Amino acid sequence: MGVHPLTGRPLPLITIDNEFFWTSGADGKLRLQECGDCTALIHPPAPVCRYCRSHNLSVRAVSGRATLAGFTVNHRFSLPGLPAPYVVAQVAIAEDCPNVGVPRPTGIAIDPTNDRNVWVGLEVDGVRFSRDGGETWAKVNGQIPNQDVHNMLVVEGPPKTVFTVVNDDIWRSTDDGKTWQAARAREVFPWHYPRGIAVKPGDPRTVFLTLGDSTPGRIGTVVRTRDAGVTWEALKFPVQPNSAIWTVAIADSAPDTMFAASRYGYLYRSDDGGDAWRKLWREFGEVSSIQWVPR
Repeated sequence: MGVHPLTGRPLPLITIDNEFFWTSGADGKLRLQECGDCTALIHPPAPVCRYCRSHNLSVRAVSGRATLAGFTVNHRFSLPGLPAPYVVAQVAIAEDCPNVGVPRPTGIAIDPTNDRNVWVGLEVDGVRFSRDGGETWAKVNGQIPNQDVHNMLVVEGPPKTVFTVVNDDIWRSTDDGKTWQAARAREVFPWHYPRGIAVKPGDPRTVFLTLGDSTPGRIGTVVRTRDAGVTWEALKFPVQPNSAIWTVAIADSAPDTMFAASRYGYLYRSDDGGDAWRKLWREFGEVSSIQWVPR
């Protein structure tokens, strides 16, 4: 493995399998491996399609358009020629995700004190607010700089609080969106990629937020506030998650029983409102949400 003559950083190790990727940029084209059977894009290159197990693989030129899905700044581990800190990023390729860059709803929240007030979060286009049950909409002011919204929640409080979860923080407003305060995730939380949010039934000041280091991530947890977002505490899992904790679910009829899941299928249960958790034996593939019904 050589080093770049200008930066001194290590150059990639070229193999028969990845040569097309590392050399194709010379003509201004980004090329990725493609499965000829299921059409999935595969990276890094592999001898077998990880989705359908086909060996029918080829190389495809793509547009190079993508959106940032997640990132983390590594401060702990250095590599030869690559001292920390450095950024590790994950991007979603437009050809693999046709809706990359297209605003789409990621969270809907109804004001528990007035069901005419509706909040909608959009993946790459901020927050919309309706005061007439969805007949008309207004874009929320620009105090939240990150427009990549993951989730929304409104709790009765007191004080009544609107939560907006973006991909690097959680913001709260106690005046229906006129002003917002950030939790400062990078300073307060163990990781800074929040995803899911839920309020404890019957206790509108207690809110749970799922976290990870990135998407899909390698680790995560749940944090809890008992004062409607003023302060937060990290909850402990007995087994470290294999990816970001993606979702948390609580049923109205059993407010102390909770389920949380990592993106890659670890399932956890708490029977005391989040104080203690246990990992369930059953594991799944990718998990996006949980719905459970008490018996």
